[in-house]
Amino acid sequence: MPNYDKECPITLLLDEIDKSLDIETVWLLYHDILPQLVEKFGIQIICVTHSPLILTDTIYNSDKYNIISIDDEYTNNVRTLLKGNNF
Repeated sequence: MPNYDKECPITLLLDEIDKSLDIETVWLLYHDILPQLVEKFGIQIICVTHSPLILTDTIYNSDKYNIISIDDEYTNNVRTLLKGNNF
């Protein structure tokens, strides 16, 4: 492996880190904490989640995230469904 000793950014893999968190903490995690980690440490974060908060315009359309959907049609349908709901 010729580039084995080459220094590169760390990749952090998180699998459903938000599974047992309350809504406020999940929002803080995705809206503030993860973007701050990327900015401060220059790391790449790969995160698996089922949280519907990811589908909000604030996060889904943010340039801080590259969201990859397993099923684009489902994702678009759910985003449309949630779009008309206000809290």
